[in-house]
Amino acid sequence: IHPALAERLMALGLIEPAETTPEPLFAVATVLRTRRILRLHQDLGVNWVGIGVVLDLLAKIEELEQEIARLRQSRG
Repeated sequence: IHPALAERLMALGLIEPAETTPEPLFAVATVLRTRRILRLHQDLGVNWVGIGVVLDLLAKIEELEQEIARLRQSRG
């Protein structure tokens, strides 16, 4: 991604670098998250602030799905 976009996403709190010296370096998970962010913004028209909300909701859904799977497994 373009450095200016990375700076904007960091300023919005949507991504965080794994390291910052001398330039920001990003983990693979952050690169994948950035791809998801760009898809939400470019393909689906979600604004930058809305992307944070969408990502939080998607994370919560994933967490709940894992909890459901764990409960189903424990019930046998």
